[in-house]
Amino acid sequence: DPSQSGRSLMGMAESGIFNLTFLAMTGVVLFTGSRMYSAIKKSVYSRRAKERQMHLFRMLIAQAVSPLCFIFVPPIVDASSVTFNYVLPYSVCIFKAILVFLFPIANPLIILIFTEDYRKYICRRSKRAPTYSLSHISVGNPKASVLSVTGKVSPI
Repeated sequence: DPSQSGRSLMGMAESGIFNLTFLAMTGVVLFTGSRMYSAIKKSVYSRRAKERQMHLFRMLIAQAVSPLCFIFVPPIVDASSVTFNYVLPYSVCIFKAILVFLFPIANPLIILIFTEDYRKYICRRSKRAPTYSLSHISVGNPKASVLSVTGKVSPI
């Protein structure tokens, strides 16, 4: 069917435009990031300010590399398997699907991991899980019941 060849050609062109756009955006982020890095090194700010700027720079690089790993590596593996004529094992196919699935989760996790305040908060919350004990004592008259709550209450 001649109409099918036009569709596949258009699909390939759209995919190519998307890939080039994404790679251009990644290139701009990495270029501006490298300029930021050199500006931070030459700056006259305090040591603490330089450390914070370097921390933000590392987070920027991690967020730029994240889509590359989670979204672009799986199709590159597929394209190379077709190009070099080899069959991917089933476990590799599952791993590729998991990578694409995990991308929306990975980007916020990068922010949580790289931001010290978030990291400390999560560690504090996980170390002290609240424990509660609830006892209700009713003797004879329901209006004269006693309710007591004991345990640690941690702030939110």
